[in-house]
Amino acid sequence: MMKYELHYIPQHELTFLSDVPIVYHSHHYTLFLEHVLEDALGWEVSFQERFLAAREVASVLLSGMAEKRGLTSVESRQLLSEQLFAVMGLGLLKLPSGRHDMASSSPSSFQGVGWLDKYSAALKRHHPMDALSLGYAAAATEVMFDFPRESVLGQESACVAMGARECAFTFHPGTPAVRMRHIGKRECERVVKPSFSSIRERDVARFAERINRRFEKIMPDGRGLLSRFDLLLSRQMATYLSRITYRTLDLLSDRPEAQKTLRSLLREAGVIGAMHLFGHLMESKAWQEWFEGFGGAPEEVILSGCSIGRALGYGHWCIHDFEPYSHLILRTPSSYESNYHVLRREVAREGQCFFFQGAAQAIAQLAHEVHWQSAHDFSMEYDRISALPHRWSAEETKCISCGDDFCEVVVQRVPHP
Repeated sequence: MMKYELHYIPQHELTFLSDVPIVYHSHHYTLFLEHVLEDALGWEVSFQERFLAAREVASVLLSGMAEKRGLTSVESRQLLSEQLFAVMGLGLLKLPSGRHDMASSSPSSFQGVGWLDKYSAALKRHHPMDALSLGYAAAATEVMFDFPRESVLGQESACVAMGARECAFTFHPGTPAVRMRHIGKRECERVVKPSFSSIRERDVARFAERINRRFEKIMPDGRGLLSRFDLLLSRQMATYLSRITYRTLDLLSDRPEAQKTLRSLLREAGVIGAMHLFGHLMESKAWQEWFEGFGGAPEEVILSGCSIGRALGYGHWCIHDFEPYSHLILRTPSSYESNYHVLRREVAREGQCFFFQGAAQAIAQLAHEVHWQSAHDFSMEYDRISALPHRWSAEETKCISCGDDFCEVVVQRVPHP
């Protein structure tokens, strides 16, 4: 199914499902990000913002795909929506059976199952958390029954993350939201910058293509989840991630210290996400096939990390400079984060590519602080590296969101203060 719907911007490693930008992320990144945003705003406000973001992007995705395929019946649109939910790795979804019975459920979802895996041993939830599935199901309900786009409202009445057997959703018609500027392939082509090459460009491009081909073949298991490399993966709607990130920063605009703390935690989400996803990939058996002779030398890990970033749709990551045990500089003429910011927001005064910042730092840490001869629990590795007498510090010194011609992250090894 995926191969018929994917589109690309060549030389920029940006991927679109129908006309919606998508990226691969694991549950470690997505759930830590949402946990941070919930702490910043409180459960009720954060849940509503995440619901609205998911509904917006899923509305564009599902209405566009239904139109392109000429689907007019409720049944055909329902089947498309449920199948696509699983293909994206978001889980199993049972949608409403009629206009007068607008209830939906999910016995397994990326959000719920992922939360149980990552947090249930240490935290107990007291509120529902699956706003992503709720927003997607609301959008599907709109498409199925020809309700106005971004008009259906919803509530999660039971949640797997709280111990329920399945997530339960109910819906009712509401007032259509004011639509935001669309972010699709054509719009992104207008704002990406001229492409350039990386150190060892041929190797980076070759490995990125190899990884991307393998990832596109990953299909869901019986739970509708992409369970690979000891992770839960998902094909995430990039606009959803960006909207909830920048909207939360906006809502903290009158609290500068809280906003500063949030920026730091957004970067840390990138560190945690890349530490787990990139780390698990590099120690997998499959990696030995994709990257012949990989032994974990710093140069190999840096090359691998840059290739993974490209392959998973984050942008045209390039190694600009690298000196082992000293510094790493990554650049990109495009990223899903900068595309969103340029298309929907005013020119920024400081770097806005928080995942890029954190991922660059994680790559440097994986290159220098991990011993690749043994298997790893990357949550424990993250804690161990955080306790070292030195640290790796990332700073975005150039950003397309600020009007620059590329985004640049400089990672340096410095003593702990």
